[in-house]
Amino acid sequence: MTSEPSTGGWPFVSVLISTKDRRADLAKALESLAGQDYPRDRFEVIVVEETDQPQAPPGVRYVAIPKEGRGFGYTRAVALRHAQGPLVAFIDDDCEAEPSWLRELIAPLQKDLTTLGVAGAVRVRNANPIGICENILGFPGGGLAYLSQADGRLVETRHLSTCNCAYRAEALKKVGGFPEVAPWSGEDYLVGRWVSRLGRCVYTPRAVVFHKPRGSVSRVFRWFIRRGRQEVWL
Repeated sequence: MTSEPSTGGWPFVSVLISTKDRRADLAKALESLAGQDYPRDRFEVIVVEETDQPQAPPGVRYVAIPKEGRGFGYTRAVALRHAQGPLVAFIDDDCEAEPSWLRELIAPLQKDLTTLGVAGAVRVRNANPIGICENILGFPGGGLAYLSQADGRLVETRHLSTCNCAYRAEALKKVGGFPEVAPWSGEDYLVGRWVSRLGRCVYTPRAVVFHKPRGSVSRVFRWFIRRGRQEVWL
């Protein structure tokens, strides 16, 4: 799924990653970002890691914070404070982006100044049958159901997951950024709803990241329990 880049130039983008004790996964995510077909001088990568043993990966802006269990709402807020771009993109540390990911994610923001946020597609690669079922049921931000419903088109949405999304930095500023909602998280759900009240947010099936497969019933079950608790809390 690719398209030609806009002739309107390449806006500067801050790509933000929050991580904790998953450096092998993080290395794969960063490798996928290094392979983007977006000009490298037109985006920065900011990694915020909750750790007591800081270790900066090469080629990124690295921010280490103490292990205090304040949740991803806090770490994303820290990352956002360090972002320099008028556009900010988010990807999880256990995801790998297709080479066209950033270009396709930013394209709707380039082409329509009234669009404030963009969610991309989340898929599973090399999954066992459990992972395939998980993908069909749908990740936050969109599994195969989202892809099928979009049918290759932009679709308006209020559901944006920091697993794969982008915003105008000004819109995030207007809604107050990411709230601290530890221990259940769900901060990205709240921000997506808030920003979509300000203006148009869309889902694009062309901006694809591949989530690391969970691969076992117990892991999928724990994930659904956590998401259920988030929904009840929110």
